[in-house]
Order: sequence, then structure tokens, then C-alpha cells
Amino acid sequence: SADNAFIAAPVDEIKARASREADVLIVGSVTPTGQPSYFSQYSPEVIVSAPANHEQLSYARGVYKKFGGTSGAAPQVTAALAAFELIT
Repeated sequence: SADNAFIAAPVDEIKARASREADVLIVGSVTPTGQPSYFSQYSPEVIVSAPANHEQLSYARGVYKKFGGTSGAAPQVTAALAAFELIT
């Protein structure tokens, strides 16, 4: 994931270099309207984003809770790629 810096900051150089040198995707987060989440870090290597913001609903220990961020966006992209792999 691109990380959640909560400031306009570029992606960590280690992640950016891994993306350039290996088969690594860096995933960003966008709002439900498609705008970049205010906390999602950026970089030319962030080539895909998912609607994660803070609107994803989770359930743990008997409590519903909203979460998201790049940690919520990354599994959405992984699931989409896995589904694509299965149908092709």
C-alpha cells in the first residue's frame, strides 16, 4: 500500500524502488467520488487506487466499525486481480 501519511507526501523510496525494479504494485486510496484520499501518499509508481477512504465496513468482536485507507484499498485490488486471474 502507498501508506497513509496524512500529509501530501511521496511514497517511501524503498517502495517506489521495489515497484520500479520488481513486479510490485503500489496501491493508493480514493474517496467514494474517485478523488484521492487526503491521507494517501502519492508517487508515479502508484498506478492503481481503490475506493477505501474510511467508508469500508468491518465486523470484529461483535462490533461494526468503519475503516479503510491504503490498508483497505490493497486487499480490494488483490481480490480484483485474483478474480481476473480465475476467469482468464
